[in-house]
Amino acid sequence: MSESEAKCPECGKVCANEHGLSVHRRRAHGVPGAFAAQQARGKSGAPKGLRAKAEAGGLSIRESFAHAAAEVDRAGKIMCDCVDGLAVLLEAARKLRLAYIERSDKLRKLEAQVAELDQQRA
Repeated sequence: MSESEAKCPECGKVCANEHGLSVHRRRAHGVPGAFAAQQARGKSGAPKGLRAKAEAGGLSIRESFAHAAAEVDRAGKIMCDCVDGLAVLLEAARKLRLAYIERSDKLRKLEAQVAELDQQRA
């Protein structure tokens, strides 16, 4: 039996995967729920990655969740710093835009004065 295969605890039938076992148990034996295969193997509801990290690091699930929460907090602070940096950049861009508009207005006025002088000379 390969690692992806799953064996029915009721009748011994080997299914290709956990989903197949779940469907078999529901149809053949009336075992309710989408997680019948996991129930048959006695798996907990903890996410696989978290359980593996906890077992590898010698941490309890509670300690692993606390560590994960700290990582989420750290990532949140980084995002806040990024947003603050964007706010600074946006403010600088707004100031540059206003300076551009002001200089464009001055240039238009100068062009109008030049055109007026040209008309007076002609």
